[in-house]
This record gives sequence, C-alpha cells and structure tokens, in this order.
Amino acid sequence: MFDEHGDDPKFGYRFLADGAADAGLVIARRAAWRICSATGWFSVFSKDHRGTSTRPGPPVHDDLMGWNFTDAAPNGLWLVVVTEHRTLEGELYVCAIKDVFSNWIVGYSIDSRMRSRIAVNALNNAAAANTAMESFFALLQNNVLDRRIWSTREALRIVIVTSIERTCHRRRRQDALGRVSPCNSRPR
Repeated sequence: MFDEHGDDPKFGYRFLADGAADAGLVIARRAAWRICSATGWFSVFSKDHRGTSTRPGPPVHDDLMGWNFTDAAPNGLWLVVVTEHRTLEGELYVCAIKDVFSNWIVGYSIDSRMRSRIAVNALNNAAAANTAMESFFALLQNNVLDRRIWSTREALRIVIVTSIERTCHRRRRQDALGRVSPCNSRPR
C-alpha cells in the first residue's frame, strides 16, 4: 500500500487495497481504510455525503424512451458526449465515446473548435481501435479539470489524454467490472 500511495497519492483506500491485492497481499477494505486513516491518506476525489440518502427517490419524470444503459457484450452500445472546458487561451472541446459493457473510452477527440469533425474524429478513432458518459465526464471534471486553471489548450489536452489513457483505462478499478480496470476487462 505504501508503494501504491507513493506512486499516486491521489487515490484512497479502495485503490490501495486493490494495488496490494495485485502485489499478492489480499487485504480487507476495512483494514485498508484503517491503515489509510491512521496514516492520514485520503482520496482527493472523495465526496461530501452529508445530507444524502442511500435510497433513491421517485423518478423525476417518466422514462418515455425506455433507456437501457447496460449491455451484455462489448461494443453493443456506445454513448457519446461533447463537453466544453475553459482555459486562459480559450475553450477546449472534448468528444468521447464510451463502451457501456466495459466502461472503456473507445474513442475520443479534442479540439479548440466545436465543429462536427470532433465527433467524426472520435468515431473514427473508436472504429479504428474497435474497442453512462456523463459519469465519465463528471469524474474527469471533478478529479482533473476543476483542480486548477489551465493556461493553454495544449496543457489541458495532455492532462485529459493522460487521464483517459493512464488513469481511466489502466488504473481505475470498477466494482461493475469485478474490481478490475477497463483495460483488464476487455476481451483480447
């Protein structure tokens, strides 16, 4: 756990427990939490849950479209979203395509202008690699983009690419995937 924390101190006890398990030391999450609490290691991504309920309330509207954001096989359902992010240099636009089955970002494109080519480039990227989007961008926004003011588009572009390729695909383990990263859940 000390090695994992030294390598990336942003993550909390779940990530550190998974890293210990990868190294051959299986540790209960509660024990990992105790160690992290005693050493003062807390995830910078944690949320304030005061005043929130664990039970969902009634739907705010009827699901007239019959949305189903699950899939039983890779590449069966892709979700696409385009977001806008500010820098001191101007806006930067990110279009990402996510495979619902594996939570893998199968394609993305980043540009300084909001044109149709950003979506076309992301789709071409996904098709060449053959490999609930709002949650991805919420994580990206909270964990990376809102942490500082970006002076240039290039600096922000590099951070977004690194976040997708290194953290999202290879390091972030997900309960829905059996506590493995999307990279390790993809069929080879």
